[in-house]
Amino acid sequence: MKRIALAALASPFAMQAVADELKCRFDGTPDVQFSIDRKQFAPPLDPNDPPRRKVTRVRLGPQSFVAEPILMASGVRGFWTDDPVTGTHVLTTRPDGTATYSGPEGASTDGICEDIG
Repeated sequence: MKRIALAALASPFAMQAVADELKCRFDGTPDVQFSIDRKQFAPPLDPNDPPRRKVTRVRLGPQSFVAEPILMASGVRGFWTDDPVTGTHVLTTRPDGTATYSGPEGASTDGICEDIG
């Protein structure tokens, strides 16, 4: 029994991260932190299951809000929301860490994101 447990821990899949934690910096904008739970993007177990809502919690300086995460096959990650209280926010970061953020004011700014988790 112990050998099976150790073998499972040694599996390369056991060590894969299931969540991406990112921190992003932009000129003139507070730091942005968010995470993407990759399990939310798994296909449904039953094709008749209803679509599941994907969510991430975003921290923008002192502000915190819920957004929909973005995870593309090309490696682009980010989030978007169009909330009546916090406004429209869109952030995308490319695999090299360069990022673009657009806030409620509508202007976009470039910055850099790094994995922190």
